[in-house]
Amino acid sequence: MNYTGQFKNINNTLYQIDIDVNNGITGSTEIVLASEPFKVDYNAGDTIYSPLKLSNATCSILSSSYIFDIYSSTAQGTKLTLKNIDTNSVEWVGYVTPNIYTQGFENVIEQIDLEAIDGLSTLENYTYSTIDLENKNIKSLENILIHLISKCNCYNHIYVNQNNSLLSSNDKTKIIDKLYIAEQNFFNDDATELIPATSMTNKEVLTEMLQYLGYTLTASGDSIYILDYDYIKSGFTNYTVYSTLNNWVTYTTGVTTLNNIHSITTDSYKANGGTIELDTTYNQISIKTSVYQKESLLPDFFDDKVLTNFVYSDNK
Repeated sequence: MNYTGQFKNINNTLYQIDIDVNNGITGSTEIVLASEPFKVDYNAGDTIYSPLKLSNATCSILSSSYIFDIYSSTAQGTKLTLKNIDTNSVEWVGYVTPNIYTQGFENVIEQIDLEAIDGLSTLENYTYSTIDLENKNIKSLENILIHLISKCNCYNHIYVNQNNSLLSSNDKTKIIDKLYIAEQNFFNDDATELIPATSMTNKEVLTEMLQYLGYTLTASGDSIYILDYDYIKSGFTNYTVYSTLNNWVTYTTGVTTLNNIHSITTDSYKANGGTIELDTTYNQISIKTSVYQKESLLPDFFDDKVLTNFVYSDNK
């Protein structure tokens, strides 16, 4: 079942939200979107060099009925896609989170807020499986990377910066297809006949691989970008791009130049009723005053605070 709805942003750009429910039912139903139909939050990570930069989204719809089949008990049960109709491109893609929801039951029309995470975040819910069925082999980092991205079931392009060369500065050879690792490293060593071997999650494998390479991975639309900030800072723009039409069963490889992935301008983000928060920049100063008025400007002569002791000495 597909639920779909459209809206325009403040720049009059037409967007479409598609909610694909994996329930075996075919057909499409139009939904009414709320005043703030789609919001995305990006996790910047602890540092700029964090291996994974993930995101989550909230889709708000209005409905007189409770669309229970939208909610899923699995990590990839309900797919949520935001498309830019004017440019025919995907802006964000992920899955509705398998959480327990509490929904009001008071009005004829209720606002339903769907919480979703991007496809990369769902890798945490699945353990690593070998590329060649049950055989643990030695594979290149390129093979493992594509294998992991295919488990997201929502990305069609991978961009990798060409910051590492094997021969010279002009060599375009990708180093990730020249580095190999045994898949056995992703499984525990204490397996027995009664206790089968367990593996790391797909997210853990991807994180460890990126940390070794010093890369940062993030998703934008239906594309994955693997970046090296020092490479970008130095002004280099060459990238290897992998593309697929069948979720990485087959794919093509090429070279492209990305001079500017995205420029943030004054028109990039606008919202009604937005707020600005500033961190504390100065030390706090407290000023205290008495609530009692002074009846006289002259102090009390016998007040201990104003009395001064004089010592008399007889100098003869």
